[in-house]
Amino acid sequence: QCATLYIGRAICLISLMQKLNGQAIDGITRVILLLVTIGGAILLGLGIVGHYTARLYDKVKRRSLFVIKPAARLPEDVGNQPRKTVERPDRKL
Repeated sequence: QCATLYIGRAICLISLMQKLNGQAIDGITRVILLLVTIGGAILLGLGIVGHYTARLYDKVKRRSLFVIKPAARLPEDVGNQPRKTVERPDRKL
């Protein structure tokens, strides 16, 4: 993103220097400056829309913004104990 900005500025400066020295073709400086300005505005707009879309996507996922660590933990053997079975006497009908 920054490289595009620096390249655009360099092109504008070169074009303006050629215009001031009288080496530029008539109208080319204006065209270059307009292209760089409009292109920069379009890229800025796309960046803003992309940032908004990313925030919207994060909201749509409905994930929590933070994770709460449990305060107390159960002992390890609570869930591993075998179940007690009750045997019924055989019923005779």
